[in-house]
Amino acid sequence: MRDHDLTLFGATGFTGVLVARYLAQHAEGTRIALAGRDLGKLEGVKRAMVAVDPRAEAVTLVKASLGDEAGLRAMAERTRCLVTTVGPYAQLGADALKAAVKGRCDYVDITGEPNFVRDSIVAWHDEAQAEGLRIVHCGGFDSVPHDVGVYETVRALEGADDIRVEGFVRASGAPSGGTWNSAIDAFSKLRSRADVRLPLIAHPGRHVSLGPSRLKYRRDLGGWQAPLPTIDPQIVLRSASAMPVYGSRFVYAHHALVRSTAYLLGGALGLGTLVALAQLDGARNWLKSLNSSGEGPSAARRARSWFRCVFVGEGQGRRVETVVAGKDPGYDETAKMLAECALGLVHDRARLPAITGVLSPVAALGPALSDRLRAASITLTTRNLS
Repeated sequence: MRDHDLTLFGATGFTGVLVARYLAQHAEGTRIALAGRDLGKLEGVKRAMVAVDPRAEAVTLVKASLGDEAGLRAMAERTRCLVTTVGPYAQLGADALKAAVKGRCDYVDITGEPNFVRDSIVAWHDEAQAEGLRIVHCGGFDSVPHDVGVYETVRALEGADDIRVEGFVRASGAPSGGTWNSAIDAFSKLRSRADVRLPLIAHPGRHVSLGPSRLKYRRDLGGWQAPLPTIDPQIVLRSASAMPVYGSRFVYAHHALVRSTAYLLGGALGLGTLVALAQLDGARNWLKSLNSSGEGPSAARRARSWFRCVFVGEGQGRRVETVVAGKDPGYDETAKMLAECALGLVHDRARLPAITGVLSPVAALGPALSDRLRAASITLTTRNLS
């Protein structure tokens, strides 16, 4: 019997505080621990949770810090599920991940970094699978809406053997310091990131692949389809390789959807400038200084943020559409998604897919995750188009 059901590591960071607050409202009956290197700051987060729900007085505080392998291992051994918001993960995530596997607990994070996920699969999938662990990456806006949206689309086409799905993503939001710094680092390594491919879970006779994404005006959608070089389509493919509901042949194409030509041109120019500057050490450091880690957009700014992802699937003459939509994608909804992934790992074990190892959110949680998102007021609807 472990002391905690769920331990939140990095609870004093910008996203960690949002996750803690959400747990205070929605995790009744869950034994929660907050972990980090500063017990005083953790106490402040706990007080904020108690202000939301007095029952949060039962929350435990755990001192743990990066570089302290024994302390991290002890933290993992006391919990059923380790939730970590400590990033950038490629730089800071390896210690907590190792602690979870060696401490034999489930794990979920919000990384969107392909290198980190690939290295995790290579290093830990076999051991996690042998131990019956679910190690879940990309449990926030990267990549829950896309993973779940495609999953619900193929479920609506169940029985089809040859399935093609296209995803179209629109979003508005402002980055926190941590996300901004991660993005600048990612831009500096864009060429190497483009070559990263996540290993798939091989099944004889099952073929999954990415379809092309080209700049194109979509009259049916009222906007421009444009390439969107995120980890999300690779997470979708990893789910498809693991689960038979995707059929024996599955193709997914992932796009941004931009309504205005002016926004398309302005966004391309701005992104190109950031990528170019990120290649230079001095300019990269200057860009990072513009938005310090630990800071984030105000509640008012987050309230104006939103996302809407549309997935159109075709198979055996049928055509369906799934919409996943919500409010602030980067923080409020990411905190919600991360918390619900973790709560699903803790409370829904009897209905989870019989798949273990280093997994995508859908492969780890299956329909339980869809149900949790709907209950958490994230729009998730599917309809027939033909």
